Amino acid sequence: MTSRPRLCLNKKRIIRGFISFLSDLKPFITSHHPDCNRFRDHYITIRGVKLCIGCFFSLSTALVVILYHIVFGIWTLFPKNITIYIISALVYATLYASGLFGKSKALKILSKIVFATIFVIILIYVYGLPYPSSYMRILMTLIVFVSVNYIVGAIRLYGMFKVCDRCPEKELFPFCSGFKEIVDRLISDNFARLC
Repeated sequence: MTSRPRLCLNKKRIIRGFISFLSDLKPFITSHHPDCNRFRDHYITIRGVKLCIGCFFSLSTALVVILYHIVFGIWTLFPKNITIYIISALVYATLYASGLFGKSKALKILSKIVFATIFVIILIYVYGLPYPSSYMRILMTLIVFVSVNYIVGAIRLYGMFKVCDRCPEKELFPFCSGFKEIVDRLISDNFARLC
């Protein structure tokens, strides 16, 4: 049985040419998904740039909600009742787990907008709680922010691995069609080699 080649990174070259290295990772660096048919509904293309639906719509929605809060105060639009947002988050998580949001690109986009709105309102609520110091206020808000992002990231990564595990090209990774162009660029620019 012959073993297939592996991809070994040239760490010194990556450090010296970090911007070029990031450029070679396009479109993965902005789409966060392999560039193959199995992940076409996980990103959108704007002016030739592939962007992750989750990141693009979650971050832009979060920015709008934060700006609204700075200008008008979020509680002028939404009730200040944390129970509503915890229940909303649980309903969202249930719908997400059911696979409903994965049925179409439009539902995925809507789910990211809803998620970001609920998440930012919960963060604003946590930030506004009475704390003994500003340090504690920032620390608690960061703990909630990092915890939720960690959990969401782990769920998304698990989902991506599940899709890749069912792919007929699974044994070829990272030389599969979803990463082939990236691997070719990395090798061509001496950021990686076959080993």
